[in-house]
Amino acid sequence: MKRASLTIGLILAGSALIPAGAAARDPNADIVVQGKVYCPVKRPVLFPFGAVIADVRVKPGQAIKAGDVLVRYRLPPAVALELRRRLADPDIPRLESDLAELEEKLATAEAGQRELEKLAAQAMAPAEELNKAKRRIQGLVRQREAWQKALAQKRKLIADDVALLKEQLGEEVAPDRVPEEVSLTAPIGGHVLTLSPDVRPRAEVGKNAPALQIGAMDPICVRALVHEIEAMRLSPGDKAEVRLESLPGRSFKAEVAAIAWAPPPADRMETPTYYEVELTLPNPDLLLREGLKAEIVLHGSRETR
Repeated sequence: MKRASLTIGLILAGSALIPAGAAARDPNADIVVQGKVYCPVKRPVLFPFGAVIADVRVKPGQAIKAGDVLVRYRLPPAVALELRRRLADPDIPRLESDLAELEEKLATAEAGQRELEKLAAQAMAPAEELNKAKRRIQGLVRQREAWQKALAQKRKLIADDVALLKEQLGEEVAPDRVPEEVSLTAPIGGHVLTLSPDVRPRAEVGKNAPALQIGAMDPICVRALVHEIEAMRLSPGDKAEVRLESLPGRSFKAEVAAIAWAPPPADRMETPTYYEVELTLPNPDLLLREGLKAEIVLHGSRETR
């Protein structure tokens, strides 16, 4: 009788370590969890400068390609002036002029050195004068190299700035030409997910104001939290079915793409651990949209270890 009581006591003591329902889980049964549809790649598009909108050329749900014009807008005169000043570095023409003068000095010094070399060969000029001429030429050469390096760096900065502004404005720019009307262009291909309510013709927007968001909709992904015991049965590549409350009677084939190796933070030690699982599924007809609630039936590929 004592042995039976001891056995029961051990079972009861150990049961506190087993999550509720864990003992009843069938290691070969399908795993059914709730999740949501997400767009795997999203890019916000912002106005790089304050602007007055001229034309909006897209709407939510529209398919676009990278580089497509999304919005045309006008730069305020003060912004256009600031950009022209930014591209016109006054140090560049000054350095170019100084280098031209330096080249003339160097040519004169080299000619003088050649004359001294001839005189020194005939013992008609002291060696110290020739050495002094050589040191002067070496100094001029070092100065030329320093100025050439500084000029190259400034030209590179301007070229990089021109390339950046071309990407931001969607138009060719130059130190002497910044167009008044420019474009927001698509950084990636996909579909327009959202369009800011402030983006409409004649509206004024500030610097870095959000214009719209672009997302890759095909394939799309579904994310769910899976209990630690069931997560150990899953591997990338496992097959699943996805059903949506908003599309009753339909199911979609999916595949496990990734399983998190760390869970979300838990408040209490005795709380069961859940791992995020991401699945991908084709979405050629764009029926699946971000935020839709989904029921996921996962077919685990292995038993819990």
